[in-house]
Parts: sequence; structure tokens; C-alpha cells
Amino acid sequence: MTVSSSLATDEINALPDEFALLRACMARIPDHRQAKGNLYALPDVLSLVVLGLMAECRSLSAIMRFGAAHPEILPVLGLRAAPSVPTLSRVLAGVNPEAVRAALRQFAQTLVVQRGVSIAVAGMDGKTLRGVHEGQGLTHLLHIFALESAIVLDAVPVGSVRGEVAAAERWIAEMASNFPGLRVLTADALYADRGLCAAIVAQDYAYLIKLKKTS
Repeated sequence: MTVSSSLATDEINALPDEFALLRACMARIPDHRQAKGNLYALPDVLSLVVLGLMAECRSLSAIMRFGAAHPEILPVLGLRAAPSVPTLSRVLAGVNPEAVRAALRQFAQTLVVQRGVSIAVAGMDGKTLRGVHEGQGLTHLLHIFALESAIVLDAVPVGSVRGEVAAAERWIAEMASNFPGLRVLTADALYADRGLCAAIVAQDYAYLIKLKKTS
């Protein structure tokens, strides 16, 4: 799902349902906190964080401001007010990233069905996230996104550019079958790798490498 200022009317009308779907997927993530005394439910906070990140918020304070600036979405997410920065920090501190990734992947799968959009062609591309750190360096993700529908199907942590090809091999072997409509994966020259091509053939897929003529 994408957040845009140029949504069509039918897309705007569908947003509350899609926000509710996001919250339902986030509800599958185990809550690391003790149940007593929690003012904010984990699925509600995670849903707001996801929407904030999609709106290009790059800090917890930006996510808090995003929630405060859009009070109309808070009730749909189960929130009465935007959580403070300390609250966001406490809630997110013990969340399992792989559980969040799995929930978002399920969200994307369901969204594709509900919208009835095509994911036949998807691109694979690595991106370093500015301002998002993992260990001593910036977080680097391999994104798999449907080109026509602009839906991110999955985001794989890879550590650095050097890990992209190996991550692509694992994704094709383990995750591609979760998206039965997927027919074509595109990527840049980095992915013209013998091991990756072997992994594609091993899954009974085919690959095509296009060479550009240079002067």
C-alpha cells in the first residue's frame, strides 16, 4: 500500500478498510510487554508506525507528529491519541523485526487480492535507509515491489550491497511461491550472477539477461 496525495475517490473510500486490514495483520505479532497497564495496544502502535514510515517519517518524533496531524486515522487504528516519543520507543524496543516483516508480507498478499491488482512483474532493488541504523551502520534492505500496482511485496534485511544477491537467491527459493501471480522479476546488472541464475533454474523458473551495447 502507498500513501499519496493524488488518490482516486474509490481508493480514498477503501482506505479505512485497508487500515483495518493492516491493524489485523499487526495483531499477529506477539506483544513482549506485560498485559497490565498498557495504554496502547501493540497492533495500534505498529500500524501507526508503518503508516508513518510510508509517509516518509524518519524518526519517532516525526511519526508522533504524523499521528497528531492526521487525527482522522487514529480511531480506525484503535488509537485515541498519537503516542508520545517515549511510548513509541518503549513499545518498539522488544518487537521482533521478522514478525513484523511476516505481518507486512501477509498484509501485501491480502491487499493484492482485495484490490484485484496485478503483481505479475516485480522489481528487486536494494536501498540503504537514511537515518535508520542497524548495529554500526545504516540499514540496507532488498525491496521486492510490484511495478504496476506500486505495492511492496517484501523487504529483506541484507546488511549491505554485498548481501543483495544472496538475499535474492533465498527469497526466490523461500518466498516467491507466496505470490502466485508473480511471473517476472526484474533487477539491475548486480543480479547477473551465476549462483542466482542457478537458484532460479532450481525453482523451475527461467531467467533472461539483457546486455546493453556500449560505444
